[in-house]
Amino acid sequence: MAVSTIEQRRNAWLASLGRGDGLDALLLNLKASNTQRFRAAAARTDRNAIVAAIGPSTTCGQSTGGGTTQATGSWPMQLAAMLARQGVAAGASNLFGDHACWALAQTAPNYMTGDSRVVLTGSAAPGPFGTAGGNGFAMSGAAGSLTFTPVTSVSAYDIWYRDGVGRNWSWSIDGGAATTVTGAAAIAPRRLVVRAAAAGLRPLTLSWVAGNVHLIGVSGYDDTAGRREISVYNWGISGAKSEQFIQNNDPTASRIATWSAVAPDLSILDDWAINDWRQAIPIATFRANLATGIAQGKLSGDVLVTTPLWDSGAYGNAAVQGDYAAATIAAALEADVPVVDVRAAWRSFAIANGLGWYSDTVHPTFLGYATKASLLSEVLRRVLNLWAR
Repeated sequence: MAVSTIEQRRNAWLASLGRGDGLDALLLNLKASNTQRFRAAAARTDRNAIVAAIGPSTTCGQSTGGGTTQATGSWPMQLAAMLARQGVAAGASNLFGDHACWALAQTAPNYMTGDSRVVLTGSAAPGPFGTAGGNGFAMSGAAGSLTFTPVTSVSAYDIWYRDGVGRNWSWSIDGGAATTVTGAAAIAPRRLVVRAAAAGLRPLTLSWVAGNVHLIGVSGYDDTAGRREISVYNWGISGAKSEQFIQNNDPTASRIATWSAVAPDLSILDDWAINDWRQAIPIATFRANLATGIAQGKLSGDVLVTTPLWDSGAYGNAAVQGDYAAATIAAALEADVPVVDVRAAWRSFAIANGLGWYSDTVHPTFLGYATKASLLSEVLRRVLNLWAR
C-alpha cells in the first residue's frame, strides 16, 4: 500500500473522531512552553536535533512475521521518512543496542534475522552490557566486526562506544582503509564523528583490534553543505518494563548514562505501561518509574509521552490496562509534558485489528506502525509550527 494512501486513511480516521480537527482530540497539554527546547534545537545550524524514541518491542518495531524488515518498519524509522517527505529534514539511519532486555541478550545470528542493515562477524555479538536500545555490542579478545549499511544517504556517522584503556577498535567506510581508535583512561560513553568521501549508501564497519571492545551504537546522517536534520533514534527494548528503561546499575554505559551522554532534545516515552501490566507491576510503581523517566528526559530537552497501545492478551494485569493508560496520562500531566493519546486514536484492539494494524495480540503490522508514525509526524510538525491549524 502506498504511504500516501496510509496517511489519507489515517487522516480520515482522525477526522471520524468528530472533535476539532482530529489531531486536537488526541493531544493533551501540548504548549509552546513545554516544547520550546526541541523547537530551538531543530532550528540550530551547528548540529542535528536528536529525538530518542524510548519504549518496548512496540517501539523497536517487533512484528510477527516481519523478518528482517522489523527495524526499517518501526515507527521511529517511518516517522523520519514521513517528515522528510513532508519537507522536514529528518533521518533515522541509526543502530543502538540489540533491542533486547539484559537477561534476553540475543545471539548474533538471531539479531540479524530482524535487521537487514547489520552484519556481525567473528566475536561480534550483542552483550554483555545494557545500554540505550537494549544490550550493546561486544567484540572480546578475538577478531570480529559490525557492519551497518544505511538505507538512506549518509555522509557522516556518530559512533558511540564505551571507552577504556586497552579497548582498541577501528572504523572504515565503504571498505576503505581502517582507522584505529585507541582506548583512553576513563571508562565512559564517548562519541566519535567520522565522514565518508561523499554522501550515499555508505556502509560503516567497526572492527576489533584489542581488548574487550564495547559498542553502544551508530548514527548516520547527511551533512553535505552544512545540512542539519532531526535524527530519530530507536531506543526500543523488547520485553522491557518501565524500571528497565531507567536502569543505572552500570554508570559507565547504562541506559541512564547513555541517555545522559547523548542528551536528546526530545525524548518520546512510548508504550511504557505494556510490559508492566503484562508482568503485574503495581500501577503506583509504574507511575513512579515513568515520572523518573520524564525527569531524566527533561535534563537535556523536552519530553513527549504516548498512551500505550491496546493488548488483547491475558497476561498479568492486562484486564485493567485502562488504569495503566490513565496513570500514564496522570504522570505526564503532573510533570507538565504533552501526551499523544495513540490509544484513543486506535479506539480498541478489535477495531484496530480489523483495519490490519496488528500482527498479533500486541505488536503492530507495518501498516500499524505507519499509522502511528503518521500521527506522530503531524504532532512534530505542529510543534515545529509547520502544521497548519
